[in-house]
Amino acid sequence: MSKEAKFIPLSELSDYSDAQLAWRVNLPEYAPKERIGINIDKIKLLSHIAGLDHLRVDSRSGEESTEMVSPNSVDAQGNATASSTISRTHAQLVNTEVDKPRGTYSEYIWGDGLITINTSEFNKRALDAARKENGASLRDPEEWAKLLDKSLTTGITKNANEQLLHNITVFSKYWLGLATFDTLFLTNHDFNPSSLLQNALEVTIISQGVQALMLSKLSSYPHPLRERRLSLIPGYQLDRLFVVHAITRTSKLAKVLK
Repeated sequence: MSKEAKFIPLSELSDYSDAQLAWRVNLPEYAPKERIGINIDKIKLLSHIAGLDHLRVDSRSGEESTEMVSPNSVDAQGNATASSTISRTHAQLVNTEVDKPRGTYSEYIWGDGLITINTSEFNKRALDAARKENGASLRDPEEWAKLLDKSLTTGITKNANEQLLHNITVFSKYWLGLATFDTLFLTNHDFNPSSLLQNALEVTIISQGVQALMLSKLSSYPHPLRERRLSLIPGYQLDRLFVVHAITRTSKLAKVLK
């Protein structure tokens, strides 16, 4: 399959939904939807790495960025002088939300994420870009694709930050603290970097294994055990977060179709 084939035209995604992703983005009729492709498979891959069971990409109208020029003074005839003050307000292009964890260990909790694109701000930025380019058409897909790509990458990284850095349960923090303490003080007293790294890996593997064994034996565990999010770091899964940020910075989730 060619790289181009991985991008589905926006015009074909009006009611896309499966077990991992629901696409509910509504752009204006004049948006060149047939010329913009969305990489659905990569969005789902990133959501999985970010620890999300399901991601919904939605849109709704909201606040717009504004710019107001106010004169600092006026002359005797009431005309504004050359001196003026520009006040700006910046509206968010994307809002995100991840449901809070309910369970004992974060590594077993797969959240549901939401990305909401602010269509008012989105449309304003597309219109402003067309005005800046002399003779540019609002049907030009280039700016629309850039804005969609920025919206998706920003939304996914925000969801990943929330799920992997903030949705950490007390028990997972306990295991992380125990592993850190063991690494620094119990394994040996040689504090050179290579020794610390080796100790950290050993303690992490042992602590993760013990944690998984304990959970597998808990018949009273309130939620069914699910696929464990693999990570070298207990609790704060920085390695998974690094992968999400690396992919979103080096590849496109939306682009202009040829």
